[in-house]
Amino acid sequence: LVLYRLAEQRVEVVRVVHGARDVSALF
Repeated sequence: LVLYRLAEQRVEVVRVVHGARDVSALF
């Protein structure tokens, strides 16, 4: 369960990073 939770957090971080890149790319 701990590994699964860490995996979820990692996915969320990746999404945030990609989202920030997309936003910065628009500007």
